[in-house]
Amino acid sequence: FLRFAHLSSRSGLMQNTVNRIYQDSSGLIWLATQGGLHRYDGYQFQVYQHEPGNPASLSDSFITDMVEDAHGRLWVGTLNGGLNRLDIATGLVRRYGMPEGLSHDTVIQLVISHDKLWIGTGLGLDRLDLTDEHIEHIPLGGTATAGVTALSPAPDHALYLGTPNAGVLRLDIASRRVTPLPLPEIGSGRVNALYQDPNGSLWIASGERLWRHRLAEGRTELAWQADIDKQGANNRWIAAIQPDRQGQLW
Repeated sequence: FLRFAHLSSRSGLMQNTVNRIYQDSSGLIWLATQGGLHRYDGYQFQVYQHEPGNPASLSDSFITDMVEDAHGRLWVGTLNGGLNRLDIATGLVRRYGMPEGLSHDTVIQLVISHDKLWIGTGLGLDRLDLTDEHIEHIPLGGTATAGVTALSPAPDHALYLGTPNAGVLRLDIASRRVTPLPLPEIGSGRVNALYQDPNGSLWIASGERLWRHRLAEGRTELAWQADIDKQGANNRWIAAIQPDRQGQLW
């Protein structure tokens, strides 16, 4: 059976709402909270927060997502402060906002694919080149005017995008062509998370439901739904999809 240890403000968390959990290449656990970025080594937390007047600190303490690149740098998205690059070894921070080319200071999700950092923002999709750190906005043809809420790379040089109001889109990276996925079962509701598995299925989290879309067949099926409570309300929704080494989804 699984044994859980409960980590909270009593353990050193600055805030108990955890938006993302990430493990870097050295095994350290990073927690994105509404009160800062936390690094956990299995014993204690080191906290990174916004410090007014200190440009070397994070731009915002409300952390939305993070991902590590091949150079050992942690890219950190925030609710109102854009993007940050944290050098894990030195602790140095560099900020990237709208003056640096970001389309919006609300960063919702981050993913690295083909040596590019893809950034889902409150106004759509941006791409940062990890070599020269140039930021480019990727037009989506008005299909995701309220932002990009989920990202999943595809093996055929494409990217799947979840949106709050236009379902799931497929971006062909080479041609920049954007194609909506026909998903009548899901409709145009908010997509919170996406994951394409090695068997060719795209897993889609929308509200309290988890859907499996078989790409080759174009068929969608409901894989899981949260239970309704005794009052007939459902206050649970799926925030992330994470595969383990055995191929199981969490």
